[in-house]
Amino acid sequence: MSATSFKADLEDIHFVLFDQLDIHNSLKDVPKYAAFDRDIYESTVAEAHRVATDVLAPINRSGDREGVKFDGKGNIVTPKGFQEAWKACAEGGWVGASADVEAGGIGLPQSIGVAVSELFSGSAMAFTMYIGLTAGVARLLYHFGPPGKKEQLSQKLFSGEWGGTMCLTEAGAGSAVGDNRCKAIRSDEPGVYYLEGEKIFISGGDQDLTTNIIHLVLARTPDAPNGTKGLSLFIVPKYLIDDDLNMGERNNAFVVGAEHKMGIHSSATCTIAMGATGPCKAWVIGKEGDGMEIMFTLMNEARIGVGVQGLAVASAAHQAALGYAKERIQGTSIANFKDANAPRVAIINHPDVRRGLMLQKVNVELMRSFAYRLAHRFDVAETSSDPAVKEKLMGEVELLVPVLKSYLSDVGFETTVLALQTFGGYGYTAEYPAEQDVRNVEVQVEQVAQQMWGFAAGCDQLLSEAGLGQRFDAESHIADQVQEGISLHHGRIQ
Repeated sequence: MSATSFKADLEDIHFVLFDQLDIHNSLKDVPKYAAFDRDIYESTVAEAHRVATDVLAPINRSGDREGVKFDGKGNIVTPKGFQEAWKACAEGGWVGASADVEAGGIGLPQSIGVAVSELFSGSAMAFTMYIGLTAGVARLLYHFGPPGKKEQLSQKLFSGEWGGTMCLTEAGAGSAVGDNRCKAIRSDEPGVYYLEGEKIFISGGDQDLTTNIIHLVLARTPDAPNGTKGLSLFIVPKYLIDDDLNMGERNNAFVVGAEHKMGIHSSATCTIAMGATGPCKAWVIGKEGDGMEIMFTLMNEARIGVGVQGLAVASAAHQAALGYAKERIQGTSIANFKDANAPRVAIINHPDVRRGLMLQKVNVELMRSFAYRLAHRFDVAETSSDPAVKEKLMGEVELLVPVLKSYLSDVGFETTVLALQTFGGYGYTAEYPAEQDVRNVEVQVEQVAQQMWGFAAGCDQLLSEAGLGQRFDAESHIADQVQEGISLHHGRIQ
């Protein structure tokens, strides 16, 4: 196994999906998944692994070195090979792998979707961010988009023909989303507004992978109250669209700068100016003031996505470290350390290196089990016909998703740093992937996780005030989980 090429732990992925969660049996009686069996699930994972290895991994390091380019005219140019990779992912249906068929997706369970996300993010996290953002926007539009058009809009995005972004952050506001000042001025046309303002740190704010981009923008109408209750959500297309979704002229939402980050260089992080040199046309989603409540529906998906990125990079970093430890010859075994003539051995034979590798392995396998299990709980809860089961499992999801996001991001970063240390001084050079992994996971998982915390806190507060917060007995749930674990393993620990 090469220490410089991408490798996934397919054995453990299969173990969690088919032995631990038994998804092929636990979901076989669900009408939504009746067409899928273990052979299809295994084939899906195998094909995702092929795409990750043959299509995405080759553009990961080259894309990091080349980075995105801002042309000074409102456009971003992605690195060489990204357009071809996007085409392969779009044609393979990977943007909408776990989306409903009616929305333009394949309809796979979320537990399989998480496995696909791990493989893609582990092989090329910066590129995969474009997929994740587009899928998130498509899912929101399918549920809350304009009547009569939401299916067509979601299909445009899930097919990979169009892309998507979420424009939340503003200078001076940061994670205090309620302080956003972007203005939405009503036009004479019902449901149509003109936006004026600037958004910063917009991931995927522009790219040359799709023919159009749908920006979801939080903005405030002139008479709206202060704070999160005054925010509304708007559709802002890069190119204006008519009732039949035919594209017209360029909308006045232009990139005015691209950030130069310490990591994820091939994922465009943009500043977008709206209405600076002409009208920026936008369509409201839902009613005025519903922006945060609608955006909250994306939070579980976004939280899981950030956590899975931590898992994915940590797993890839561990596999690279393991390969290096098997190849790197240095020193003698501890049994012969006094013998100058003893044969030199691979560093995997040294106790402290083995300790580090075992800690990485334990962390990664625990993170994987946690993420896949929670996605599986969502699959069962979403499709259950038993109200008590649905309430219990959705309560578990609501309780544990924030924990998953925080745990996987923190432990993912720590595990990636530990993997880098396996390489010694070579880990800090561009010859091996370790230093890129650390930079990527620090920028995306740590920083985005912190920004998301502020946004989620605002959503949680808004829903709590409205009486819409999740009511769930966490103490009883944890006790039930402990008892379930004891019952499951009774007899194995005698």
